[in-house]
Amino acid sequence: MTRAGVYNVIRKTHLYADLVLLVFVVMYFVTGYPIIHNQWFDAQDPVKTERTVAIPSIETDDIREYSAHLQEHLEIRGKRTTAREWHFEYFRPGIFHEVDLVANGDSARVVTQRFGWQRTMVGFHRMHNYGGGGIYEL
Repeated sequence: MTRAGVYNVIRKTHLYADLVLLVFVVMYFVTGYPIIHNQWFDAQDPVKTERTVAIPSIETDDIREYSAHLQEHLEIRGKRTTAREWHFEYFRPGIFHEVDLVANGDSARVVTQRFGWQRTMVGFHRMHNYGGGGIYEL
């Protein structure tokens, strides 16, 4: 390969690698801007909803398995973040769910908070090790 050919290959490799990296730099800029300049934006209070639902029983001693069962039954999308004996939390950017089981375990109180676009951008910016599937990894 001639010297001009090597130069063109290196130049094109540099160009395409930079274009790929530019996508990530722009993503971090857009999602980080509300963090840096939060005083410029009108902070919206989250919209909070609460409901009580019946929970079918499941035979398991594994708290993570039970948390997954709750998430599936309640149709909650997102990452399981906290799982304690009677309290479970699920998060995705813009939405936060808290599930508290009633003492006998046959029903649960579900509190859902929906945040404005600023807090959603912050959630995207701080999201790491998500494990929520391909679309979340993207």
